[in-house]
Amino acid sequence: TLEFAELIIIQVHLLGDSGEGGLIKIEFMR
Repeated sequence: TLEFAELIIIQVHLLGDSGEGGLIKIEFMR
């Protein structure tokens, strides 16, 4: 759902662009 996607985005922002955060962001955007 949209809410679930928003939760993932929030977690990605909390992790930042470092290490796993960057990988998660790339996988989610793909």
